[in-house]
Amino acid sequence: AMDDDLNAPKAVAALHDLVSDGYDRLKHAEAGDADALAAVRGLADTLTELADEVLGLDLGGSVEADRVRGERLAPLVEQLLEERAAARAEKDFATSDRIRDQLAAVGVVVEDRPGGVRWYATS
Repeated sequence: AMDDDLNAPKAVAALHDLVSDGYDRLKHAEAGDADALAAVRGLADTLTELADEVLGLDLGGSVEADRVRGERLAPLVEQLLEERAAARAEKDFATSDRIRDQLAAVGVVVEDRPGGVRWYATS
């Protein structure tokens, strides 16, 4: 009966597309793009709610913890990136690389792009 009422593969494919779109938007957003960040946070909240209420997975606490971690992490990362930019401006590439490597060691990826630096935390 469930096979007739619920097309699980199609539902999973739709969720995959939704997550992929959110990831692409965030990946291509410039640093400080508040609209992209808000859209992805909204998507994460919606998916978490679905997982919690429909599937009973209780992911809400985990997502909230990640959000709080990100809010605490951002000012520290921005400060280090300012120091890194100053080192690069002075052609002190050893310091610049050291800061990038230290951030990578704690799960922060730094990407140098034509429009500026972009960073994101890995889990």
